[in-house]
Amino acid sequence: VTMESTRRVISCALLRPTACHLVAIICLLVRPSTGIELGSFLADNLVLARHPLSARLWGWGAPTESVTVSLDGSLINNATAIVESDGTWIIGLKPRGASAGPHMLTVIGSQSGSVTLNNVAFGDVFLCSGQSNMELAVAGAFNNDTEIADSINYPNLRLANVNLTASDTPQDRVGSKAPYVWATSAPDAFGMPWQWPSAACYFFGRDLYNMLGGSVPIGLVSAPWGGQTVETFSSPDAIADETCGGTVGYRRNESEGGEYHQDTDAAKNITLALEDSTTMFRRHGRRLPETSQLWNAMIHPIINMRFHAALWYQGEANAADPISYACRFPAMIADWRRKFDLRLPFYFVQLAAYGQDYSLIREAQMAALQLPDVGYAVAIDIGDPSAPFGPIHPRRKQEVGRRLAKAVFGGPVYGRDVVTTGPVVRGAILQNKKSIVVTYVPGTAEHLHANGTAACDDCCHVSPFEVRSSKTGNWMRVDFSISGNHRAALAIPNGVTPTEVRYDWEGYPQCALYNGGGGPDDHTGIAATPFRVDIIEGN
Repeated sequence: VTMESTRRVISCALLRPTACHLVAIICLLVRPSTGIELGSFLADNLVLARHPLSARLWGWGAPTESVTVSLDGSLINNATAIVESDGTWIIGLKPRGASAGPHMLTVIGSQSGSVTLNNVAFGDVFLCSGQSNMELAVAGAFNNDTEIADSINYPNLRLANVNLTASDTPQDRVGSKAPYVWATSAPDAFGMPWQWPSAACYFFGRDLYNMLGGSVPIGLVSAPWGGQTVETFSSPDAIADETCGGTVGYRRNESEGGEYHQDTDAAKNITLALEDSTTMFRRHGRRLPETSQLWNAMIHPIINMRFHAALWYQGEANAADPISYACRFPAMIADWRRKFDLRLPFYFVQLAAYGQDYSLIREAQMAALQLPDVGYAVAIDIGDPSAPFGPIHPRRKQEVGRRLAKAVFGGPVYGRDVVTTGPVVRGAILQNKKSIVVTYVPGTAEHLHANGTAACDDCCHVSPFEVRSSKTGNWMRVDFSISGNHRAALAIPNGVTPTEVRYDWEGYPQCALYNGGGGPDDHTGIAATPFRVDIIEGN
């Protein structure tokens, strides 16, 4: 048994006993063979990237032997490689159009036999990573039984799940968290709430699949681990990046001694609220993953896979230090792009409502928007105070997936003309010292309206807006109204000279503004992004 297989078996302790035993057997039996070997997650049912990307195949063989590839029984021209002295090989395929096949792909070694993969498709492939809100499986979401039964209707939605694995050094191989490597969407591909597949990732893929009319196979590779910091997913190069991925200069209020600060109470709360899998590791006395260990063991082994975009739901574990996160997060994104050698459009989920105030870490997440091809999905309105796995794990993952799908559909991968966000603030203007007009980026606030957030108590009887007094420095809630279908007007209390305005800047907002129609459960509009901005004087 190799050290790699031992590490996989140990990580199986996170699974229910029957699944653990099955994955343990797979981990023990699958070792590097003496013949041609394919890289991790090159297996039956996989989706290879379609154009404009060039799909890659990689693996190991006998040094100096030649490797060729056939598709549906015919050799692919120029799809050849010579195995390097270290036993590795890599082949880039000519870009191909979307096709569900089913294709049969065979990799042939001139000295060491061949490996055949069945039911291969060409389509769009996405990497989903982060901590527990990306790890929470479909079985942990609302209406899970209905959703799992419905999964049979998306046969060209394919699912893969990277095992929870940590290492001090970059690894070339990693196992599957599930008892399959790739599976077509169907009820038997779904496990228990902390198993597979990721709910946020699955619902994103399902909605995108439908947006594309079911004509493009979608491959989803999930690689999250609950309770982990951004640093654990970052390579040493990303950690050493003093330019913050090229975004140096983003330090709102830091020069003022600022509102970003190391919050020791928040750190204690985060420790108490650690996600399920991390709590299990602590309970069993095991060491938690450290800086770069998840990059080494979960991301590096699939570095040759071609992804059309990456999706990320993480930040809770870094909430105590938003200043650092505003640097480390974009540094990780920029480094992943370099390491994967891809454009890799990147989409994150801004943290959902929660009893602890995540306003500063939400703002720190937005530092990544200074990089090109980065988008996000807001989740401020879809908190879940009665969630069975704790309110830090809201169950409305369908809405998270829908918003991510819209962001990707309107982004650089597809470039479709859709509204990708809720209302995005443009500015706040003081008018006649009596009112403040909050304006929004054109196209984001059509049909602006207010609606209570998920599971709200007082709902929009409580204004989502606050202003800061120039005299006391204190924040106070102010009444609002919708003006002209795409603006909000705020009433200034007598005797108050406001300097700043903020919206939904709290742990669990009761009211949100939306574009489109409805609220958090209507699945039409999107909630406005939380903000704080300085007020400027108008005429």
